[in-house]
Amino acid sequence: MNEDGGWGLHVEAHSNMHCTVLNYICMRILGEGPDGGKENACSRGRKWILYHGGAVSIPTWGKAWLSLYLAYLIGQDANQCPQSFGFFPLFFLYNQFLQANYAKIVELIQAQRI
Repeated sequence: MNEDGGWGLHVEAHSNMHCTVLNYICMRILGEGPDGGKENACSRGRKWILYHGGAVSIPTWGKAWLSLYLAYLIGQDANQCPQSFGFFPLFFLYNQFLQANYAKIVELIQAQRI
């Protein structure tokens, strides 16, 4: 944890929203209270998140992880992306050949169930 209350990608990195939110959620799942953790880490992390605009400003992968964490916390399945986009006919506006390869991989990974 950095002095400002957030977390970075590594020990010497500046705080960013993605790492701070994921670390905060993991600490809460592992049983730390709202004011728990070493040197009040949960409280300081929550204040950093709220001061910097909340968890809505994290990137897409962070939102995917948050939806999985939320599904774990409430005990339900997370909403999925449709898995059948690859089977759309070529005349559809959205088909598999219009995507870059890395986008196909991301879509398939996020569509999987836990």
